[in-house]
Amino acid sequence: MALQAGRRQLDYTPWDDRKTDYLAAIQAGMTNYEPMKGLVRQVLHETARNVDD
Repeated sequence: MALQAGRRQLDYTPWDDRKTDYLAAIQAGMTNYEPMKGLVRQVLHETARNVDD
């Protein structure tokens, strides 16, 4: 979706380093989206920061 919106490709590789957090966020997503929203927010923030560097 980011590419379709004319944005840079998002880099999800940090999720590999935090696989436990990622899996917990998926599991929590059955009733609570906040953990996944936090992980996605981090990816968006890091991608935007890398554009500025």
